[in-house]
Amino acid sequence: EDADEWERDVDETREEAKEKRHDAMMQANFGHSTLQMTRAKMKIGVNSLTWQYCVAAVIFVAFMVDVLEVQVLPEPDSVEDTIFFWVDAAITVFFTFDLCANLAAHSENYFRAFYTKLANWFDLLIVIVSIAMVYVDASGGNPMPLKMLRLIRVLKVMRQVTHLRNFNRLVTSIGFCLKPMASAFLILFVVQLIYSVLGVYLFADQVPVYFADLKTALLTLNQVVTGDSWSSGVTRSIFTENPETGIVETNGAVA
Repeated sequence: EDADEWERDVDETREEAKEKRHDAMMQANFGHSTLQMTRAKMKIGVNSLTWQYCVAAVIFVAFMVDVLEVQVLPEPDSVEDTIFFWVDAAITVFFTFDLCANLAAHSENYFRAFYTKLANWFDLLIVIVSIAMVYVDASGGNPMPLKMLRLIRVLKVMRQVTHLRNFNRLVTSIGFCLKPMASAFLILFVVQLIYSVLGVYLFADQVPVYFADLKTALLTLNQVVTGDSWSSGVTRSIFTENPETGIVETNGAVA
C-alpha cells in the first residue's frame, strides 16, 4: 500500500511539473497576462489539426446541404424549407464562431495578424453572406441571389490546405501542373484559331451553320477537338455536299 501511494504521489508530482513547465513556456512565448494567455490558447486551438478537420467537415456538410436543397427544391414555409433554414442557420453560427475565434487568436498588434491575411477577409465575406442570407430568409424576403453567392463557402476549405498535409500535397501538385497545362491549352487555342479563320474564309457561304463567323467556327472546331460527335454530327453530314470541308475538318482534328 505504501508503495502504491508513493507511486501515485510520484505520478501527481510529475504531472504538476509538466503543467508548470508548459505554463512557463507559454508565458515565455506569449506573455504573462490573462489576455495574452487566453489569446495563446485560442491560437493553439484554432490551428490544431482536430479543429481544422472539424471545420473541413462542416464545410463539406454545408456544400452537401446546398446540393440537396437544389435537388429537393422545398416549397416556401414547408417542413423541408424550415429544416433547411435551421440547418443553414446552425452552419452559419459555426462559421461565425470560427471567425470570432480566429479573430481573438490573432488580436495582437491591433489585429494586424488577422487583417494582413487575405484568407481571413474571405472568411469574413463568407460569414457576412451567410448571416445576410439567414436574415433575408427569416424576414420573408427572397434569399435566392444570396443562396447562389453562398456556394463560395466551399472555397473556405482552401484555408485548411496548409493544415491538412495530404490535401496540401494534392493542391501543391496541381499548382505545379497549371503552368504547363496553360501552355498546352494556349497552343491548342492558337491552332483552333488558325483553322477557324481558314474555315470562315473558305466555307462561310457553303456551310454557314458551321462556319458563319469566327465564334461559330470556333465552336465547330471545339466540337471536333473534344470528339463530341464530330464525325457523325459535323464532318459526315457535310462530306457529301462539300468534300473539301470535310477534309479540312479531318485535318483540323488530326492537328
